[in-house]
Amino acid sequence: MENTATAILERTKHCNLCDHQILNFKTGTMCALTDAKPNFTGTCKTIEFRNKCEEVISGFEVEYALINRRKTETLLYFFAAVGGGIAVMVVGFFVGFIMNSFHIFDKISVSIMGAGLLLIPPGIYKITKFRNEKKVVEENIRRVREVLKLYSLAYVCEVQYGKEFDGKIPAWCEISWSKLN
Repeated sequence: MENTATAILERTKHCNLCDHQILNFKTGTMCALTDAKPNFTGTCKTIEFRNKCEEVISGFEVEYALINRRKTETLLYFFAAVGGGIAVMVVGFFVGFIMNSFHIFDKISVSIMGAGLLLIPPGIYKITKFRNEKKVVEENIRRVREVLKLYSLAYVCEVQYGKEFDGKIPAWCEISWSKLN
């Protein structure tokens, strides 16, 4: 069995979902059944997907659902910031155009257009952050599903929400398992 760094990382993906995994800062991932580093090819014969796997899945799926709940708010913020910034810049341009006869175009209109320009980056930051967070969680979910597929397992997760308290929404995941053919 291959023990290159890549092979060990591939096996560790399986262990990260297994109830038998033991994590140690000195030795890394160990198996509680064999008291050794994971050493299998393809799939592990003793892997057990119960508590740990459901905890990992629930964490990713709840995070994904909560990110998606922010989609409308994020898009509104983005369009308000960018649209507002452009609108302020246009107003600054027209103020300068009208006041051009007083020869103060440079000072007032440039200041207004600069203020408009400053409104745009926060909108871009917010939507970029949203997209990056969503992409990371989607990739984590894809990896979990990929490992489970090797064991002919699939799941469906229904995220449930509680009542908002102190600005936070409690959420949990109801997981239904199925065997693939």
